[in-house]
Amino acid sequence: MIHEDRVRQMIKLAVYDENKSMGEKKPAQYFRKDYLALEMIKSFFCGTMAYAIIVILGAVYLLGNGAGDISTVNFIRILILTVVLYAVFLGIYLVLTYSIYSARYEKGRKASREYYHTLKRVNEMYRQEDTAKTPEEWL
Repeated sequence: MIHEDRVRQMIKLAVYDENKSMGEKKPAQYFRKDYLALEMIKSFFCGTMAYAIIVILGAVYLLGNGAGDISTVNFIRILILTVVLYAVFLGIYLVLTYSIYSARYEKGRKASREYYHTLKRVNEMYRQEDTAKTPEEWL
């Protein structure tokens, strides 16, 4: 005999497995601190690469347009400005990364908790079915 509530719960589990991408399941595999640290390290390197590309493209643009005589350029001022802008850019980028991945972690953990709660209910239904003598006792 088919137990309708168990079928509903199993459909919920199947839908979760089918629709959730690895990006939504990944937070459940880590502790919060480890997940955020991993994402912050990745963001640090990506942000550094992005800033380096922006600086290089800006330098090529200025040199290509003949922005001025190279002998009159104050390299120390440009270097200090570049480092300060890098620190500001990276600081903002990492704060955004932290807030976004914190929210993703909480969303993933909540979905994971719901999944395991549903899984426990299905297992309990199977246990009740195994111990029941008649189909009417399954409920």
